[in-house]
Amino acid sequence: MRLQKANDFVESTLKENKLLKPVILFVKKLLSVHGLLDTYTGGLNSYSLMIMLTAVASQSIGLTTSSEYLKEFLNFYRSQETFTNYIITVKGFIERNWLEE
Repeated sequence: MRLQKANDFVESTLKENKLLKPVILFVKKLLSVHGLLDTYTGGLNSYSLMIMLTAVASQSIGLTTSSEYLKEFLNFYRSQETFTNYIITVKGFIERNWLEE
């Protein structure tokens, strides 16, 4: 049941925003080259990456190219503040983590 929901989420998100697929493939390749795609060794799995990209995309209105999405994604997640002050909700939105303050 959960796997089906995850698959449905990925499929519907990619249908809604066709610009995300090239970004996901690029970031997956980048992580793979550096040995960071396997969660067993501390990397990110594809589903987590998809959620992270969706969260940034939901906050970034008006981006028209995949390269703009990639730039926005890298800019957002480059900061330690992002990881300590923000959370991604179940619906893929970024919200301030008020519990940390």
